[in-house]
Amino acid sequence: MVAVDFNPDGTLLAAGSEDGTVQIWDVQSGTLQRTLTMPRPYTGMEITGVQGLSAAQRRTLRILGAVEHVPPEPA
Repeated sequence: MVAVDFNPDGTLLAAGSEDGTVQIWDVQSGTLQRTLTMPRPYTGMEITGVQGLSAAQRRTLRILGAVEHVPPEPA
């Protein structure tokens, strides 16, 4: 958990997480009402075969939603 806050009338609790989601909880019932997610800026970007990227840059882009299809190792 990174951050927690209540709405002005105290009926809902918002809990932010390190994974980028925010969960909205009903305080009285303790039930999860909704999970909000932030769009990742590179979701779906194909980086297979892109040259000039370091291993760290590739990892970062994958974390941000890019996809890389690595061919299977030959048998």
